[in-house]
Amino acid sequence: MTISILTQTRDFSIQQNLIPHNWQDYADIPFVIPAMCFPWEIFKPIERDYYTLLYLHLKNERAHDHSDEIQPALFSIPEEEDKSASLLFHPSPAGRKPHPFMPFFRAFELASLQYIEVMVESVYLQVKSNPLFATMCGFTEKIPSYRSFARFDQIMTTNGLWEKARLLVVEYNKGGRRG
Repeated sequence: MTISILTQTRDFSIQQNLIPHNWQDYADIPFVIPAMCFPWEIFKPIERDYYTLLYLHLKNERAHDHSDEIQPALFSIPEEEDKSASLLFHPSPAGRKPHPFMPFFRAFELASLQYIEVMVESVYLQVKSNPLFATMCGFTEKIPSYRSFARFDQIMTTNGLWEKARLLVVEYNKGGRRG
């Protein structure tokens, strides 16, 4: 049973549906209170930048992908067969929706409260092996792959988004709250 909690955090009212338990039972675990009470909305500008950069990253990745050249050769269809079968070799440019930004972001930010090194490998293993941590971060369905975690961190690092996020926290803590 999911408990809906309305948490007041300074200037924000956040509807939380993160834990399928009574979260007060877990208050002594270092990441629970920050996960529930921190105003994660201050990172919306970072989220927008991330999705734009992810789109460009994936577009660039597809541009350098040579599997389209190899695949038809491996599964060639003789000319006399149905021409409609060749549509199988042209994937849709739309693709599937990306994983949500905030669970990844929370995982990396809350990992240090677990006294683990904030690296892709350790964050991924923490999410994969600790169901409470995964839930508090916001992973509600299947845990994304290691490659998704690595891509997230790569985009955040190479484009200076981690630093922008830290500056937003400083601004928030100094009193320049948004809301």
